[in-house]
Amino acid sequence: MVKQFAVVTLLALVAVGLQPLSSVSRGTISATERQFKGCPDGHAVQGIDFASRQVVCVPVADPWALESMQNQLANESSARLQGDEVLRQRLDTIHGGAVAYSVEASTAVDVPTQVVTVLTLQVPAGKYALYGNVTVHNFATRTLPINCYLGSPVEFSVPYSARIDPFRSSDAGGASSTTIALTMTTEFGAPAELTLSCQSNTGTSEVGFATSRQLVAVALTDLTETDLAP
Repeated sequence: MVKQFAVVTLLALVAVGLQPLSSVSRGTISATERQFKGCPDGHAVQGIDFASRQVVCVPVADPWALESMQNQLANESSARLQGDEVLRQRLDTIHGGAVAYSVEASTAVDVPTQVVTVLTLQVPAGKYALYGNVTVHNFATRTLPINCYLGSPVEFSVPYSARIDPFRSSDAGGASSTTIALTMTTEFGAPAELTLSCQSNTGTSEVGFATSRQLVAVALTDLTETDLAP
């Protein structure tokens, strides 16, 4: 049994290109045999090619190169953070430190033929960019033109309008709803109430109504207006 094991071991060593230690002196190992036992600097063993009796080596990253890449990534991250900060400061300059006031509502209110206020917002004195939106509906039997406005104590915006087709109950068709978006800039010297107002411009008893609506005032550090509206 011991002899059989020795024969098997000898055959296995020959199969991978090695020789029994008893037949090779330490001083006679060839350069090829030394290459078989390892990989050169900058490489790692991936496996062994038994057919060619060669160690399969693959290059590995230089630790110094990795450190350089890490430093480069860190520098890029720092540059992006600095860019974000510059952008934030510019936005703060445009929007006065990004101080904003907002109000919204969703209850249904009628929009008669006279101008009515559908939403208000209290703000301190200052310069503002105003943004509003309101969803208006038409369940009348005719097309409805609806006008909406933003207002401050000193001025109103130009009218923002929409024509809404009537709702057809027969097939639930028709463009019976739409959303009107409004913008305006204004300046006043005392605390004030800002308004979002609408009217059904029909001249008849058929009117629309409003549901979801919002009014936003963004404080500005500086404002230059060129008012071409009549």
